[in-house]
Amino acid sequence: MSLSKAYEPDTDYYCCITIEAEYGYAFKAGMKVKVNGADFNYASKSDSQIRIMYKFRPEPIIVKLLRPVIKLPELGEAATKAQVTDDTEGVYIYNTLMYYADDTEVKNETIKADTDYKLGILYYPDKGYAFTGSASDTKVVTDGLGKAEIRLTNAKLVLIMYHFRYNSITVSNGSASASVALPGTAVTITAPQVEGKIFSRWNVKGTTVENANAQETIITVGDEAVVAEAIYKDCDCNCHAGGIKAFFFKLINFFAKLFNPAKRVCECGAKH
Repeated sequence: MSLSKAYEPDTDYYCCITIEAEYGYAFKAGMKVKVNGADFNYASKSDSQIRIMYKFRPEPIIVKLLRPVIKLPELGEAATKAQVTDDTEGVYIYNTLMYYADDTEVKNETIKADTDYKLGILYYPDKGYAFTGSASDTKVVTDGLGKAEIRLTNAKLVLIMYHFRYNSITVSNGSASASVALPGTAVTITAPQVEGKIFSRWNVKGTTVENANAQETIITVGDEAVVAEAIYKDCDCNCHAGGIKAFFFKLINFFAKLFNPAKRVCECGAKH
């Protein structure tokens, strides 16, 4: 038996086979015929010929793992800029949609900071494949970006909601290596030298800081906007004092440098 097209899963097929005995042989009445290892009924046409009608149903290949590769639109780009591909065997992506957190579809709007988005990824399987039919059995790998929530799974359809947001990073009395970032991104914050001041610590809200006492340190962006402030304290060195104290301090250092060319560096970073 041959077909011009491939077998489709979950479809009943019938295979009719006629078997003829060689010359001088005959089939015995009541004999057993095995098909795929199991006994099967047959119809006798004569002592030298029998016919088998074999029924079978191909099973689909089950897809349990999806690997979406997601290229998100950047801040200020249209939501339609999102791109999703997947190299999982036997699946293809039918469509992608952008959503707000309340599931209101975003079409022509641009991506904003500090806003929760969900990117809907709709999967259909190729012919001969099927999904597990259970959301708990289907796994999604997204390279650690955001959160993937499986909303719906059956044999022919999977809907994944991918959560993401760009969090703003605001720094007072300092600077950051990025102004917005996705959760999990490492960002460097730096407090500059300020004459007459000594850096004390970082005051950070909305995320964790690697070393709050270092002038340059790293924060890991979390699930909300980041606000960081570099805290300074006044330098109590006499070079910053007013009036006669400052005059004598600078005069003494002037003569000291005649014998020691190296400039004295104050705790606050100012050179004398």
